[in-house]
Amino acid sequence: MAKILVVDHDVACRALAGKLLQRAGHTVLLAQDGISGLVQAQETAPDLMLVDLSLPELNGFEVLNRVRASKTTAGIRMVALLTQAMEEHVARVQAAGFDGYMTKPLSVATFLPEIGTYLPVHTRRAATLVAAEVPAERNRTGDALSTDQPGTVLAVDDVAVNVIFLTKLLRSLGHRVLTAASGQEAVSIMAQEVPDLVLTDVMMPGMDGFELCRWVKNNPETRFVPVVLVTALSGVEDRISGIESGADDFLTKPVNREELLARTRSLLRMKRAIDELEDTENVIRALANAVEAKDMYTEQHTERVALYSVAIGQRMGLSAEDLKILRRAAFLHDVGKVAISETILRKPGPLSDAEMAIMREHPAMGERICQPLRSAAPLLSAIRHHHEFFDGRGYPDGLQGEQIPMFARILAVADSFDAMTSDRPYRQGMSWGQAIGILRTGSGSQWDPSVVDIFLSWVGSAVR
Repeated sequence: MAKILVVDHDVACRALAGKLLQRAGHTVLLAQDGISGLVQAQETAPDLMLVDLSLPELNGFEVLNRVRASKTTAGIRMVALLTQAMEEHVARVQAAGFDGYMTKPLSVATFLPEIGTYLPVHTRRAATLVAAEVPAERNRTGDALSTDQPGTVLAVDDVAVNVIFLTKLLRSLGHRVLTAASGQEAVSIMAQEVPDLVLTDVMMPGMDGFELCRWVKNNPETRFVPVVLVTALSGVEDRISGIESGADDFLTKPVNREELLARTRSLLRMKRAIDELEDTENVIRALANAVEAKDMYTEQHTERVALYSVAIGQRMGLSAEDLKILRRAAFLHDVGKVAISETILRKPGPLSDAEMAIMREHPAMGERICQPLRSAAPLLSAIRHHHEFFDGRGYPDGLQGEQIPMFARILAVADSFDAMTSDRPYRQGMSWGQAIGILRTGSGSQWDPSVVDIFLSWVGSAVR
C-alpha cells in the first residue's frame, strides 16, 4: 500500500480519487490548493502526488517546482491532472518534469490500474487486482516504454472513416486490429477469436453498442474482455445506459488521440492481469487434478463434493456469487494433498500417527498453494478449515461452531459423505444408508447440525 496526496480544487474529482484509492487500501491525503498541498508533502512525505495544474494561488507547475527544490520532497513522484490531453499540454508537462499525467474526468475503470504504474514496486498492493504490478517503466509523459505488450483490439463502427482512424492509430503502437462494421459482424468475429479489447461505436443500425456490450459481458468466453463505448452522446442517461450494459469505459467523439492511447493502454494491462489470474487458476486446478491422479480411489471426488456442496448452498438460499465461490472451493479443497507422498495417499491400511500428522497438513498446505491466486481469496478459509469439527476437535486450528466459516462447514459435510461412500485402499465404500447414519450420529459434534439436516433433506428428495 502507498501514501498518496491528491491536490485538486475540484471537490468532486478530489472526493472520487480519494474514495477509489481508499477502497484499494492506500493511505489518502487530500488538499484543495497548492499551498496546503506543499505543507502536507513536507509533513508526510507521500509516495505519490496527483496535482491539478489549474490550482488557485500556486498552480500545478509551481507546486512541482517547489517539491523538486526541497531535499525533503524531491523524490516524490508527481503526476499532473489534465482536463484535456492535447499535445501541447502533454509537451509542457513533459518539459516541466512531471513523472506522468492523467486526464479528468477520472475514469473509474482505469484510474487504479494507471495509479499502480506510477507507484514504487514495494508499495504496490499485491492483494488487489487493480493494483497488479506492471513491469513497464514510464517515460516523463506517462507513456509506457517498449516493454508494454501489444494486444488484439476489435474496432466496431458503421462509419468507415472512424474505423480507419482507430486502425491506423492502434497499429502504429504495435496492436493487432480487427474491424467490424456492425454489432452482428463483431459477434461473428468474437465467435472465432476473442480480442483483448473492444472499442465500439454506440449508434449503429441493428445491434447497437449497448446491445453489443451486453452480449460481450453475458458471454462466458468474452465476459472479461474490456469494452469501451465510443460515442458522441454525452447525456447522463446515455452514460447510465452504458454502465448498465457493462461498459468498462467511455470515449467521447471526436476521439482525442492521447486519451485513446491512455485508455487502451490501461485496459489492456487490466486484461493481461485477468488472463494471468486465469492462467494461475488453471495451474492450481491442474494440481487438484494431479492429486486425484496420484490416488485412483479419489477419482472425480472433487466433482462430487462440488455437486453436494452447491446442492446444500442452494437450499440455504446462498446467492449465485456465493454458490460460485463454494463450487470453486470444493474443486480446490484437497489441492494441498499434492504435497503428500503417494505412499501415504495409497497406503492399503490405516495410517500411523506420524502419517496422520502429515496428512493433516494438507488443508494449510492447500491454503498456501492458493494464496498467490488473488481471485481465490474468498476460497482460502474454506480450503483451510474444511476439516474442523463443530465441537472444536478438528484441525488445523481447532475452531468450533460458527467460528468455522460457513463454506467450510458445508464442505465438511459434502467431503465426508463422499469419502464415506467411496472406495479407499483399505476399505470399500459404505452404502448411502450407512453414511447417512454416521452423519446423523455426528451431527452437532463433527458437523454443523443445520448443514447436516439440509443435506439429508436433499439426499432424501434425490433418492425419491
